[in-house]
Amino acid sequence: MNIKKTISIIFSLFLVLPLRAQNEKKIVILHTNDLHSRLMGYAPGSTYSPMTVNDDKTVGGFARIATIIRDEKEKNEGTTLIVDGGDFLMGTLFQGLETKTGFQLRLMKTIGYDVVCIGNHEFDYGPAKLADIVNSGLKGGDIPPVLLSNAVFDSKDPGDDTLEELFISNTIGRKLIIERDGLKIGFFSLLGKVADDDAAFAPPVTFSNQIHTAKKMVRELQDDGCDIIICLSHFRSVS
Repeated sequence: MNIKKTISIIFSLFLVLPLRAQNEKKIVILHTNDLHSRLMGYAPGSTYSPMTVNDDKTVGGFARIATIIRDEKEKNEGTTLIVDGGDFLMGTLFQGLETKTGFQLRLMKTIGYDVVCIGNHEFDYGPAKLADIVNSGLKGGDIPPVLLSNAVFDSKDPGDDTLEELFISNTIGRKLIIERDGLKIGFFSLLGKVADDDAAFAPPVTFSNQIHTAKKMVRELQDDGCDIIICLSHFRSVS
């Protein structure tokens, strides 16, 4: 896993906003996607030398992400936002610990994530186990805000009830507003059409039309007085 593919330091979005007093504010957005529980660095085993640095081909891993986040926050005098667009789970042996510990969400909170969104692979154990992961994370400490705006629950099937409860309590949100440096920044997240097709274990949860949901969420966040609205979409959204 190449860190350049993992964290969007090459995709950092700089927004310069003219305000009433003609001041300018810079927002840096660092974005990750498809982390797939790659907590450890990746390298050919024969060259890995963890006791020394910069002398092997190891790339990726949460320690490097945490370092980039720290460095970017230190050098940016404006607002820095750290976001993840989904599929942060499932892909290494660490995933086996998640339903009982929810530790990765707590780790993402510790290294500075402001919002984490749900992708199709978060449903790989089914909706009830996804609820267990979030609840286990909360029992162990703080987790970042978790978002998914276009989830639809089946009133006749109890298989998604524990996950629905997290939405009803706003433990998992459909939108998020962060106030930084005098700005209201609104977020919502969509599971795209392709991701929907790949979410084989999500039922009985289904996903509403991405375009219709996006329009609805934008209207709501505008009514909430947001200065900036950001959609985090997992995979491409198609009507």
